[in-house]
Formats: sequence, C-alpha cells, structure tokens
Amino acid sequence: MNNTRKHFVILALALSVLLSLAWARAQWLPPEEVAGPPLPGLIPLYQVAEDIYPLVNEVRRQKGLPLLARDQGLAVVALTYSQDMLRRQFFGHTNPDGLSLKARLISRYQQPFTKAGENIWTGSGYDLANSQLLARTIMKGWMDSPGHRDNLLDRSFTHLGVGVAALGREVRATQLFVRRSSGQ
Repeated sequence: MNNTRKHFVILALALSVLLSLAWARAQWLPPEEVAGPPLPGLIPLYQVAEDIYPLVNEVRRQKGLPLLARDQGLAVVALTYSQDMLRRQFFGHTNPDGLSLKARLISRYQQPFTKAGENIWTGSGYDLANSQLLARTIMKGWMDSPGHRDNLLDRSFTHLGVGVAALGREVRATQLFVRRSSGQ
C-alpha cells in the first residue's frame, strides 16, 4: 500500500473513532444537553441567583445554623435544571425522562456527597429587572413551604448551588443542597 493510501486509511479510521465517541457521548448525556441550540428567549438570571445566597445564609444565621458554602458546580446543575423545566414546560423534582435529583447529581456533579436536597420554584409575570425583589419572592415561597423550609434549615447540609432562569416572564428557580463527604 502506498503512503497516500495509508494516510487516507489512518485518517478514515481516526474520523470513525471520533464520530463513534461523539455518538457515545450524546447517548450518555441527559436530553437537555443534546437537544440542540438554546431556546430563543431562555435566559439565565444570574443576579437573582446571587441575591438568593445571602438570604439563605441570613435565615440560617438567625436560626443558629452553620452557613452554606456557595458551590459553583451545584449552581451549574441547578441552572441547567431550571432551564430544562422551562424548555420542556414541566415543573417537578423528577424530569420527564424520569431522572431524579440523585440521578442528575451523579451524572453532573463532580464532588462526592453523602446527602442532597432540592428546592424548586415557579412563577410568572415578575419584573425580571428587579433581581432583589424576585429573589425575596422566591425565598418567601420556599420558607412558606414546610418541605422547602426543612431543606433550607437542615443543619447537615454544607454547600448550596442556585440556578434561576426565565423564558419570557415565566421563571423557574432551583436550589441544590449537599452535604459533602468528609474532607471535601
């Protein structure tokens, strides 16, 4: 076989391997990551998420509880879930594919954890420009709900991630809490 043909065969094999790896990765990723380009009008509300952190820790401080550390990895998972709820028009702790909080964390969160909790919120018609008011509204909703309040006040949680997104004036917010494994 001449050198040109050898190079062509090697190139074809390499391309075949790369395409196979891309296909395999797409099969492993949750559907919201392989769904294609972002939905027009779907926007992350980073400032609202940032405004929620101090509200959570203020409530915990008032109750004599340890403060929660911000966790960027959790925030990414939380934002992705808020966006998925908007994109696919559902609201629940289990997505339409049947993935629960634990399954979502295992596939996307890189840190070891021993316990996890999730708060979600939905609302529409809010002024998205007033991040502090929206953050307080979301927090009030969570504090008024016994199960969500229990997560916020759980002494054993150590880390928090928050993700808030909007589609038009419809909003979804997700809080993820974990207790990291010892030494983390």
